[in-house]
Amino acid sequence: MRKFEINSPQYINHQKKEANYKRILSLIIKDVKGYENFIPTLVDLQLSKDSSHLVIYLSFDHYEKKALEHFNNAKGFVRSELARNISARYTPDITFKLDEASKNGRNIDAILKKLEEENGS
Repeated sequence: MRKFEINSPQYINHQKKEANYKRILSLIIKDVKGYENFIPTLVDLQLSKDSSHLVIYLSFDHYEKKALEHFNNAKGFVRSELARNISARYTPDITFKLDEASKNGRNIDAILKKLEEENGS
């Protein structure tokens, strides 16, 4: 399997596609209806090398499982809106995933705060 070299034209083109998808999807996600109880944040995305699959990492303030399920149900809407807004031969298949890094960061912050309170007392 051939990998992209960092300065190769293919790698730069791939990065531009990802940046464009991220810009467009951040607007499309705001148009998804029915998420009044949670606020979605597009954290990151990964586009496969052949541009056939797109993994979107989302973060939510609460109700994470319910929110992720809601966005998986709205996958068709998101993909059709993406197709209307990009100029590509094919629209990639979309997979929504929960961004675990933000959750882990909150847990680490809570632990550090607890340790700070214990040592300060």
